[in-house]
Amino acid sequence: MGFLDSLKDREAKALKKAQKLMDTDGGAAPSPDNLKKAREALEETSKEPGLTRKDEFSGSFARLSDLFLQAGLPDDALTSADAALKLMPDNAYAIACKARSLAAKGLMAEAVASLDAALATASNDKSLLVEKGWILDRSGRPTEAVDCWKKALEVDAADLFLYDVLASKTKDKSTWLMKKAAVLTGKGMGKEAVAALD
Repeated sequence: MGFLDSLKDREAKALKKAQKLMDTDGGAAPSPDNLKKAREALEETSKEPGLTRKDEFSGSFARLSDLFLQAGLPDDALTSADAALKLMPDNAYAIACKARSLAAKGLMAEAVASLDAALATASNDKSLLVEKGWILDRSGRPTEAVDCWKKALEVDAADLFLYDVLASKTKDKSTWLMKKAAVLTGKGMGKEAVAALD
């Protein structure tokens, strides 16, 4: 077995081990200890030169960040998000996780700044726009939050959830629900369109 084959084998084992530690049993959240063990498994292999599966490791670190946040551990979440971004700086999921981690630590300005930096090169990334909206809303900046959600809707006019968000966060509730109903009607979902207006 050559060096590259050996590295690929180590990568596969590390990813599998981390995945197993992050998976939940019967719907229960993974324990913080298991999350830390998963991060250790990923860190050990991801630092090797010639890593061939950077995208998978970055995705696993980002998922781990999300799970740390759910466990109420924003410092660990931030560490994992940074590890994901070190491997893949344009990983939108990891960028969003980093912003959520910063926000959970009360660092709202830094969270918004990290999203602004990413949006400077990916201005039409819907997930980043939506995330920025939520963080701005939590920061007491609802007008800017609504602007982000409207821009995200320009990117994906079929996102039904965004119509609900805008209906609940603006004074134009009926306008947004009518727009949602129009989208549903266009998809041949007449019953759902009527329900959206109720």
